[in-house]
Amino acid sequence: MPIATETVKPNGGGAIVALLGVHAVGGVVGASLSADQPSFSSGVFFALITSQATLLGMWSGLGMKHGLVRLLVLGLGIPLLANVLAWGISEADWEIHIFLLIAASLAALPTWLLRLGKVRLGRIGVETPSREGLQFTIKHLLLLTFVVACLLTLGKALAPHVRASHLLAQLTVLAICFVSVALTALWAMLGLGNPWLRGLLVMGIAVGAGITVGYSLEISRIGFWIFVSLMQAVYLLGSLFVFRKLGYRLLAHRAPEEVSSMR
Repeated sequence: MPIATETVKPNGGGAIVALLGVHAVGGVVGASLSADQPSFSSGVFFALITSQATLLGMWSGLGMKHGLVRLLVLGLGIPLLANVLAWGISEADWEIHIFLLIAASLAALPTWLLRLGKVRLGRIGVETPSREGLQFTIKHLLLLTFVVACLLTLGKALAPHVRASHLLAQLTVLAICFVSVALTALWAMLGLGNPWLRGLLVMGIAVGAGITVGYSLEISRIGFWIFVSLMQAVYLLGSLFVFRKLGYRLLAHRAPEEVSSMR
């Protein structure tokens, strides 16, 4: 991972504002068109809100604003998204708020840990390599197979227990599956490797996540949950691609004195 010796100021604010506007309009339109029961429209809408919640969680860990500001935005944004989701699917239950809170928290935790490890979201310079030298090889294929197999095994193993367990356990399993897609999408688009080849890994993990959710919650709707997971992956990859085109990458930052001592 390249080392940035200076804090890189954000740029491309207009594109980011436009992206936020598209998400906001998409949420309102999706809520208006979404059906109450599982369907194409409700799946598209549910995936959109879930992707927004996980994006918000990841931004809270990697964003360039002050930590208190990021936490405040996260605290205000999740209830807002939950209310929009509840409006769209005609469900005002507290479970929606709990689910999005768990999903955002699980997405935020790894990014906060990355931040503690001095990894930041910054803009690459002309001297920063645009590739890591990692290509889509048999290793990546084995990794994809392993992750999907783990998700499927987890779904099969937990299915009898989760269906009979408390709703909180079901919401947690649901959130973990969607967060796994979000974090791999972050790695795919804002890492230094080939984003589209890595995107194939994300789509494969999304399929595994959808199957896991279906096994754990309601096996007769596996197809619906696979569709939701794939749509979430598409939203995430598309949104993060905007940041990639603006030059944003996950960079390891070190203080100037640390760099000087290495020379």
